[in-house]
Amino acid sequence: MRQAQLLAEKYHVPIYAFGTGECRTEFLTQISRSTAGGGFDNIQTETYAEEHFEKFFKGQKNTLATHVSLGLWLSPEIHVQELYRTKPEILFMGTMQPDVNNTLTVPVEYMEKGRVYEFLFHCKVPGRTAGRFRLAKATLGYCRRSQNLQ
Repeated sequence: MRQAQLLAEKYHVPIYAFGTGECRTEFLTQISRSTAGGGFDNIQTETYAEEHFEKFFKGQKNTLATHVSLGLWLSPEIHVQELYRTKPEILFMGTMQPDVNNTLTVPVEYMEKGRVYEFLFHCKVPGRTAGRFRLAKATLGYCRRSQNLQ
């Protein structure tokens, strides 16, 4: 119980507990009520879980993704120059070089729900015969944390 309270205080988030089947209802209710704005729900079916989680996340005023990183796999023919973040503000992120697997990892750190984020990288592509080829493949990695902000 004390660990839950310390985490809620440290990260300034309410605790929501979800139980399935024959769970420890009293204990989970007590943990969720130990923080302002928390709650408990006992989920009985998969359909109810989907509906409940959808409702839960829509009810959040702000969803913050933390530890965000943008992974870019680049075709070996691509020579990367500068990288910029152009939204929400302009930020020069430096000259980046792919690793031995032709991957760039761009540390984004955090992203907020509803905000637009844009990245621009300058690269050179050698001349090729007409046709199609894969230039890049992007992967966005993150942890999601919801907050009720007043």
